[in-house]
Amino acid sequence: MSARNKPTTHKRWRRGAALVMATIAGTLMVLIGTAPAQAAPSGCASGALCAWEDENYLTNSTTVHASFFGNNQHWSDFAQSACQSGNWNDCASSIFNNGTQCTAHVYWDAGFGLPRINVPRGTGYAQLDQNMPDGRNWNDKISSNNWC
Repeated sequence: MSARNKPTTHKRWRRGAALVMATIAGTLMVLIGTAPAQAAPSGCASGALCAWEDENYLTNSTTVHASFFGNNQHWSDFAQSACQSGNWNDCASSIFNNGTQCTAHVYWDAGFGLPRINVPRGTGYAQLDQNMPDGRNWNDKISSNNWC
């Protein structure tokens, strides 16, 4: 093999290795870059953060749900006779973000008072008392929400 062929072979190897690495990186970004969205539960309006009085997004003759749009400092402003307080403050047992653009944030206290949890678009928590990101029991604890 002549000295003239060595750089050409080396350049081909580097190009091939770069192509393989770029393909692997692209594949990894697709696999881990976005979480798959869940199908919205029945009755959850497009663009809304939805809340259910019962776990597992259940709605029947005795349980209800609500669709929250925009930023809401006081869930107590939203009447609901099925809830113990007569409004949605501290009433949700499951939530789902059916928003069209961004993450919903739900807060333990009114006025966006901490703690808070994030609910990414297209996801939800069917049981607010189990497996929450911060380890707390959020069942009947949400008092406000905002977006992004």
